[in-house]
Amino acid sequence: ARIAFGSVAATTVRARAAEGVLAGRKLDLAAAAEARAALVAHDIRPIDDLRSSADYRALVAGRILVTLLAELGGFSAADLLAG
Repeated sequence: ARIAFGSVAATTVRARAAEGVLAGRKLDLAAAAEARAALVAHDIRPIDDLRSSADYRALVAGRILVTLLAELGGFSAADLLAG
C-alpha cells in the first residue's frame, strides 16, 4: 500500500515512514498509532498559511490516517482519536 497526503506541505508528499511501519503487519490499533507517529515525525512538514496552522494540519493528517486504517482493519479508532 502507498500513502500520500496533500495540504500538509508545500507539495503532496508520500508517507514512506508510515508505510514502512505498516508493511507486513496486521492493521490494528497499535499499528495505527505507530503509523500516525511516523507520519507526524518523519513524513509531513505542515505549513502555516491563511487557511490553517501547521499544528492543525498535523493533527488532522494523523486523524485521517488512523480513521482510514481503522476502516480498512475493522477496528475502532475511538481511543486513539480521543487523545
